[in-house]
Amino acid sequence: MTFERTGSGQSNRSIFFGVDYICYVEGSTENDFGPDVVFWKNVFAALQPTKKIHFSCRGGKPVLERLAMEVVEQDVEKTIVAMDADYAEFLTGRYINHRCVFYTFGYSFENDIFSFDNVLETFRVLSRMHSVSSDVQSFLRAAFDKTFKELRVPMLADFHALRAGSSVLPRDKPGRIISRDQTTNLPMVNKSECAKIISLVNVATKPRTFADYSRMPNAVAKSCVGHILELVVHYTINAAIKNFVSNKNIAKDQLKDVAIQCFKDLLKSENNNDVLEHHRMQCGRLV
Repeated sequence: MTFERTGSGQSNRSIFFGVDYICYVEGSTENDFGPDVVFWKNVFAALQPTKKIHFSCRGGKPVLERLAMEVVEQDVEKTIVAMDADYAEFLTGRYINHRCVFYTFGYSFENDIFSFDNVLETFRVLSRMHSVSSDVQSFLRAAFDKTFKELRVPMLADFHALRAGSSVLPRDKPGRIISRDQTTNLPMVNKSECAKIISLVNVATKPRTFADYSRMPNAVAKSCVGHILELVVHYTINAAIKNFVSNKNIAKDQLKDVAIQCFKDLLKSENNNDVLEHHRMQCGRLV
């Protein structure tokens, strides 16, 4: 299904569904359900609980960007477009600042639900603990710090490659560069594979000079490709559970489902961090 031809026609879709807003998100157009729907539904349920919203999947990021521009340019009412930020904030003209256009704080919703505060809460729920001990927190932080340090160069290379029409980080095959250490169970970055991909991309593309270093992604937890981060967190959480709780193994889908639910609770809490404040600010603009 495509956007209606007129802004007024699109504005009336909320009446048809008996809701306050229609919200378009990323996902298969064959189904109006999926992790993106659950994530954004939870965000609005936590921060705008009185608003009735119908969620509809519209495909990939380029489609959502086009729909967002139509919302802005045609002044479409009662319509929200919510999508992954990717590298939009670092690319001139890519970030659409409008009260009905919503972005994740990080590269994708995975980056938001796997921010450190929510990882701690997710670990607590999965391990059935009352609280997360300082030893566990130190273990998790040290593991993430090590992996993120090794991922920083590939992430920056991916950003430059994207600007030249290519990519470095394998979106659909994160296991190509992230593996699990058989001794520690912690994630390992395949540095030789990263170097190989970067070398091939350098030959195939010619990235433009990018002199403004203030407009480059810096924090790996925020700006690394979401599926890469998800695999890193999956291995790290399982390693922590094996070290401190039991020998059970948490499936990746279960980890994501629990993290999405924990994020909803975190949004409603009195906790404060950049991720939470970003979503609270966006939802606060919705009238």
